Amino acid sequence: MKAKTFLFLAAFSICHQALALPDLSEPNDVLRTSWDNVIEIINTRDSTILECRLIADKLQGCKSKTISGLHSPYRAVMPPNLSRWFRIFVTQKDTSNIFSFRPEANSGMIDANTTATRVTTSPFDGDDGKILDLQGSQVTVPAYKSPTDTIRDTFYLTRETPNSAGQFSSVTFNISNDNQTLEMQNYPKYTLPVFDLVLLDAFYNDHIIGLGDVGDPQPSLKSLYPFSSKLNPDGHFVEQSNQGGNQQQVKTAFSSDAYSIAKVNGKYWVTYKTKKKFTKFDSFPTEKAADENSYQAPENSHVTIRQVVTQPGPFFYNLAVFADDDKVGTCTGSDDLICTDAFRYLGTQLSINDGNDTAQTSFSSNSLGDHGRLIFRNLNYSPLNINELKTDFNIPDELKSAFSGSCLDKVDFSPRSDEAISGNDACTLDFDFRKLTNLQPISESFNVGFSVIGPFGNVPTQFHFNIDLPAFVSNFQFEQNENPLSQLHLNAGDSGDINVVYFSNNDETQTPELSFLDDNKDSQLLRSYFADIGCLSPSAPQLASGEKCTLRYRIPAAAVSNQNYSLKLNNSNQIPTGLDTLNIDVSSSANIIAHSPYGNHNNETLSRLSGVKLQPGSSTTIRFTNVGAATAHHFNAVFTQPNSPIPLTLTGDCTHHPDLEALGGSCDLTLTMANDTSVNGKYEVQMSADDYTGYDIPVVIGAFSFDRGIGVSDGHNGLQGTVNIAQTAQGYLKVTNYTGYPLDDLTITLPDLKLSSHLIKPSKSIFYETNAGNLPSCIHGTGEAGDYHVSLDQLASCEIAYHVYEGVTAEQPDANIVFKYPSEQNTTSLTEMQAIHLTNQNAVVVSYDQEKDDISSITLDASRPSTKISITNNSGYTINNLTLTPSSKVLGVVNKTSCQNQSLKNGQSCEISLNLDDQNPLLGDYVIELNADNLQSRIIPFSIKLAHTDNVEVDNRGGYSMSIDYINFHPNTDGNDGECKSGPCYAKSSTGWFTNPFNSHITDVSGRDITMYMMLGTSVTLPSCNQGKIVCTGTTFGPDCHYVGDGSGNNGTPQNQCLQYNPK
Repeated sequence: MKAKTFLFLAAFSICHQALALPDLSEPNDVLRTSWDNVIEIINTRDSTILECRLIADKLQGCKSKTISGLHSPYRAVMPPNLSRWFRIFVTQKDTSNIFSFRPEANSGMIDANTTATRVTTSPFDGDDGKILDLQGSQVTVPAYKSPTDTIRDTFYLTRETPNSAGQFSSVTFNISNDNQTLEMQNYPKYTLPVFDLVLLDAFYNDHIIGLGDVGDPQPSLKSLYPFSSKLNPDGHFVEQSNQGGNQQQVKTAFSSDAYSIAKVNGKYWVTYKTKKKFTKFDSFPTEKAADENSYQAPENSHVTIRQVVTQPGPFFYNLAVFADDDKVGTCTGSDDLICTDAFRYLGTQLSINDGNDTAQTSFSSNSLGDHGRLIFRNLNYSPLNINELKTDFNIPDELKSAFSGSCLDKVDFSPRSDEAISGNDACTLDFDFRKLTNLQPISESFNVGFSVIGPFGNVPTQFHFNIDLPAFVSNFQFEQNENPLSQLHLNAGDSGDINVVYFSNNDETQTPELSFLDDNKDSQLLRSYFADIGCLSPSAPQLASGEKCTLRYRIPAAAVSNQNYSLKLNNSNQIPTGLDTLNIDVSSSANIIAHSPYGNHNNETLSRLSGVKLQPGSSTTIRFTNVGAATAHHFNAVFTQPNSPIPLTLTGDCTHHPDLEALGGSCDLTLTMANDTSVNGKYEVQMSADDYTGYDIPVVIGAFSFDRGIGVSDGHNGLQGTVNIAQTAQGYLKVTNYTGYPLDDLTITLPDLKLSSHLIKPSKSIFYETNAGNLPSCIHGTGEAGDYHVSLDQLASCEIAYHVYEGVTAEQPDANIVFKYPSEQNTTSLTEMQAIHLTNQNAVVVSYDQEKDDISSITLDASRPSTKISITNNSGYTINNLTLTPSSKVLGVVNKTSCQNQSLKNGQSCEISLNLDDQNPLLGDYVIELNADNLQSRIIPFSIKLAHTDNVEVDNRGGYSMSIDYINFHPNTDGNDGECKSGPCYAKSSTGWFTNPFNSHITDVSGRDITMYMMLGTSVTLPSCNQGKIVCTGTTFGPDCHYVGDGSGNNGTPQNQCLQYNPK
């Protein structure tokens, strides 16, 4: 956030400093103050309060305010349900001070002359503690204790003191006039540095959830245990409702890094003081926390989530203050926790046909008389600067003449003004469809607006236009394949269809009237070329706007060349000549039709092939017949091979370049694909002759679609379809021009995947420009979301390179790369899309032996001195030259032989083994770096820890003397321990001999063997088990040693759990 200027004033003042975006400076709490949904956000760093209104689930009208006497505000609370007795209590960060002030009684807003005063007499005067949190009851209502007493309310807090890591207490304040503390109560057995009060279905008791320790007071806590209970209206714990709070009752414990807890839509979320993914509980507190790989959640530090209840309703909103990131979000979801920007930055108002301004977000029009003004306005008292604003005014070309206004050039907004809309805090977009002179209907649906670059990403404010306007003047037009048509080139022997379409601005219908002309004179010969159907039938249809009829032509093979033919429609004089006239030229030359050699052979009715489909191992035959009036000399049919030729052969008499005689000369061409090919693509057979231009016949091979012009395949395997991209994957998408003509401007639009990472600051895109690839780069620039332009010859290819760094995830994992290019006649724009999917999972899965889940780190200790790690390729392609590089100090620990320098096909695994040496423990933190030729590097943290120890009791109840050997840790700090070669080690220790009825207590390495030796050489070995008790009986030649239970019958006690290790 921007630097702040701190104003030390004696009285309240409003901060007028020009801050971009709402002023947030270490926000640590948020609360609602009135029925009018006024929201106060507590800023600790600059000691301000950001005051907003919560309207339709977003914060707006935000203004930064400063209160005299308030310094480093931290947690804040207000008594509920008191329209007359507004008073806000605020703690001072890192102290036990509590201040209070009153908002304005009717509005709940902070008014001028507001001053904060310290609550006296404070129950914490003179101590060194600090308040960690302060919250109010969800169910109690402030009340008089007696008719003569002041109005009072009870709040709950937790404090860190020299004697407690989080002493839970309640305090009762006088909230009417005196600003006094009336009562205070400590709850010594409840150490809860983290807690929250949440609503229950039954509004009688407060429901408290938290993390801490329930038992004796704790001056410090290494572990925090989930806890829940109820507090009755008198402020006492309903102890029969206590759950959790100690190690024995819960399955998940937390370190002191835990910061806050909240309940959101039935799930429980724990945040942290350091950047770490929030922890989720489906059931709290005694069940285990959810696997963090099974859900989405933020990974920020010092985040507090508060439930805000608004009226009318009630409606519940979960507002999260991100203190370290200076942002506030609205959090939703159940299985996942998704937080989005809590602020509304811009608003829209619309006036139509000179009417009043009203708040609108869309407008639909079907009238050429509509006109209006759209206003975008800054809703907050802070500016939106040029680097924080993106414009999006992509008005369709046919409508641009109807739009004007200051929004089209808008680059920033000044802070909101309370005066009439006239300054830089707003802009206008005017539209007037009366200015249009369109000769065709306009049907467009589009958005205009701005996007604010907020701390959670872009926040769009868009206004939607849905336009369906008629033609300005009624008219007929020629078209073919739904494209306007003004020129038609025909050869003798040609046949086909064109259409006449009618456009109107009213409901009337008309029948087209046509004139057939030769040099602008009536021509019965030209008329004879058109059939008496469709537009020319005796009962020609009446056309409504948008309807069409057909003109079918067949040019005789003996037709004489003529370049002066034309067709003319009966349009009004207001229509340009080019729209009602179709110029036709007829050439008397060769006219070759490609068709099937089977079925119809009548030259007058041959059906032209639109394309050919081939599969590996198949063949097809094309017959070329000249139906024109002239011979086609030296006919030639060529298959266009790409730079890397594909295994296709041509046979047949067409390969000998024959002369195709007029009116029926033909030849055959057979195309055969080899069996062992996996080609997918769109190619063509180009035909021509010395005196004939010819045309191209599409040839589609494999799974490629006829209607696609741009082919996209995975550079790793050549496969088409959705491309799946994993973390640490590296590769490229091969883009090929299959349109049949060169593309001078292929527009490639890369998507915004909204990347984030818990390991590194991620780049803004996975795509990048490369000059080291197999193909030229399709993109030139940063590779960030947006448009890129490239030229591609027919059948030429380029590549879109990508790499995904370790730990990078996409908020929008499913996206499309969009390709736009002009049609061959450059009359329309064509659009195609290529789907990509970011798996948000590692390309290479690292897992413990016999397990499948990817692990983020490897931990070993002497209790498990050997283990195997599986390396599995989950990238979707073969990875080459896999290398594993451990830290130099642990090279001897990692046996990587089966993986090193290997290639792994997708789904294939290799295995490394890790073996610790008791004599050289190598305690510490290391890494194993994983690389491959076509992967990004992955760093796997590898730690060797000091082994956990077990406490085991061994009782001698046999007829012998015995001793016990076991493994334990020898620090060897002075280097004189004879059991160690040098430095610390794990080595054998012995109890010495002892007899019945004595026992021995040992502390050994968890999981290692304990061996009981009898005097005459026999022995019994059992695995170590913490809290176990071993009893040895029998004789020296037949000893029996086994774990015994504690007699409780409870299989869950530590001692009874050891019974599983007895010999079967």
